[in-house]
Amino acid sequence: MGVLRPEALQVGDDATVEQAMAPGPTTVRASETLPELTERMRQANVSSMLVTTPEGRLLGILYRDEAERAVGQMPVF
Repeated sequence: MGVLRPEALQVGDDATVEQAMAPGPTTVRASETLPELTERMRQANVSSMLVTTPEGRLLGILYRDEAERAVGQMPVF
């Protein structure tokens, strides 16, 4: 698994995806709580995280700005 960032497109027309991508992106599980994960993302200055199953199947991408908005709208008990 890897991430293809915009600057990777500068590698040339003959490059493979494997050569262009950044390997081993950090992933999280869907069972993590949104407030805790959002805080971890903020502390690490990460703008997005891949959400996967324990087997590594991609479920989606969590964007920090959207997560921060959602956490801000969560009711406080």
